[in-house]
Formats: sequence, C-alpha cells, structure tokens
Amino acid sequence: MKKQAKHKHIKMGWVRTEPKPAYFSSDFEVLNYDGSQAQKNAFYLIWNGKRGTKEEIDKTFFRYFENREDCVPVKDLFFVKLKGEYIGTVTAIYHPKNSLGHIHCLALKEKYRGKRLSYPLMYLAMKKIYDDGAKYAYLLTDDWRKPAIKVYANLKFFPVMDEFWPHKKKQLLRKWKKIYEELKLEDFKMLNKNYKLKDYTGLFGKERE
Repeated sequence: MKKQAKHKHIKMGWVRTEPKPAYFSSDFEVLNYDGSQAQKNAFYLIWNGKRGTKEEIDKTFFRYFENREDCVPVKDLFFVKLKGEYIGTVTAIYHPKNSLGHIHCLALKEKYRGKRLSYPLMYLAMKKIYDDGAKYAYLLTDDWRKPAIKVYANLKFFPVMDEFWPHKKKQLLRKWKKIYEELKLEDFKMLNKNYKLKDYTGLFGKERE
C-alpha cells in the first residue's frame, strides 16, 4: 500500500492591528481586476508559471475567485504591473459574517521574487481587509515556503492551531518551533482556532496568555 504524503498546508492568522505601510515605487502600477481575459491570462501565468488554454484559465479563475464565497474579484483581486508587464497578484476577501479576512493567491513572477516586493503586495491586501473592518484574517501557505513564512511573520501573522492538525498538537508545535528556529524568529506564539494568542516560547512548558 502506497504511503500517503504528509499534509504540508499550514495556516497563519492576524488579529486586527493597523498594517504598516509599504508602497511600490512609482515605476509600478497597481490595478484592480477589470473583468478582462487579459488579466485572467496574467493571473494564470503568474500563479502557475506557464501559459494555459482559455478553458484551463477560465476554469482556474472560476474555482479560485468566481466560485469562492464572498469574493468580489473586481474589488478583491489586485494586479501589479511593471513596464507594461503583469508581475504580481494578491487577493483580499472579506467574510462579513465572521468579520474575517482571507489573503489569497499572493504570487510574483519568479524573476521578481527575493526583491521585497511581497511587502507592498501584502500591504495592498491587509489595508483592504483592515478598511473592510476585519477583526481577524488568515492565509494558507506551505511549510517549505520559508521566505514567505518569514514575510508573514514579520507582518504579525502567527501560526494557527487549525483544522489541518486537530489531533496532532505536539507535532504541529514541533513543526513550527523548527521553522521559527530556522528563520531566527523569536517569541514563539500561536493562535488558537478562535484567534486567541498564546505563547509557546518555552515549548511544552506552561502556556502564557
């Protein structure tokens, strides 16, 4: 019997604080989604790193945005252009029922990564959900995306003890403790499913509120 791969998705959460401004230089242009096929194509290329057929692109766009609860692409989806080229994208969805923001599909073309452009991209999303009135927000990433995790941690996103690992609390704590140590992040804190922050700096010792 083939052994199943371990789930690598992890959740990070934010509790309402005014986001620290980070802006693109004047060389960049920030746009909202305008409903065009050109922008759908741009999203697919940025997100997947390759071109697709119109059918593939439309199906992907429908699944990621048009069929997602509370998502209004013309308000929530942002693009960034440089010299006429779409180079990055991020989405900020607000769920009013739970006063919850969801930062979704943050991506940059490969040649623009590692240039600190994730910070102004994240600011676009965080400012939008902050202005929407969100009390909390979350995003999903993968445990191997260490540079992205460090960006999120620097922006006051904390690991969430979430539904991916409900029966493996210590395993999740060890995973995050290792990530914090690798990234040289201090004060190992996590959010519970209700977005209440707890301090696990003394791992497996007494939790501090």
